Parts: sequence; C-alpha cells; structure tokens
Amino acid sequence: MTRAVLVHALPDALAALEAAGGAEVLLASAAGAAGYAGAGWWVELAALARAAHPGSRAVFLLDCAESAGDALAALRVGVTEIAFRGNAAQAAAVARIAAASGARILPYPAETLDLRGRKDAVAACRRWLSSDMPHLPA
Repeated sequence: MTRAVLVHALPDALAALEAAGGAEVLLASAAGAAGYAGAGWWVELAALARAAHPGSRAVFLLDCAESAGDALAALRVGVTEIAFRGNAAQAAAVARIAAASGARILPYPAETLDLRGRKDAVAACRRWLSSDMPHLPA
C-alpha cells in the first residue's frame, strides 16, 4: 500500500486523488472520525471524490478507534475499509461481520500527510506520495 493522506474534508480527498494521477492511494480519516463525524459522512465523501476522479484507485479508510458500535455502523452503511482497535473478542466479531459483507479491516497508518495549512495541497501530496522518505515532509 502506498503512503496515506489524512482526510478531514472533501478538498483533502480531491487533492490526494489529483496528485495520485491514477495510482493507488490510501485516504485515511482522522483518528476516531467514525465516532464524531459518522460513517454516513465518510460514505458520501468517498462517493463525491470518486465521482470527481472516475477511475481513481483510492482506498478510503474510516477509523473506528476502539468502538465496535462505530465499526458495525460503518459496515452497515457500506464502508468497505475500516480501522478498528477493539479488544480481541470485539475484533474477532467485527472481522467476521466485515468479511461477510465484503469489507476489510486494515491497520490505521502510522504516518499520514496532513494537508491542514498547506497552501498547495496537490503539490504537497505529489511530494508525499512519490517520496521514499520514512518521515513526513516539512
């Protein structure tokens, strides 16, 4: 999987997809976003971003933190990739339900590019996505 871009809002996703130029890109919600923004917001954001960039190869990862309820709600509304860090019993149950619905549980990325405050988000994404650096760009 390629480097991840942190998505707070639709412009972040659009910048990342434009910068990716058709290459696979991981778009991750902020940590715990399922709990405060909701899964419906994420599904709509992903749909709008994909419509603006047809043919893009994006993975939209919604972070559910440790909330099994948020993870199940996300799966119920059609989120296909979630990050979940609940206890072992919860993780096993969520994994079974995710597999049955064709969804995947992925680890939340250790590093992401946060576009907040970037003057040229597309250029920042291009540098980040093409970089071999093991740390965030300045």
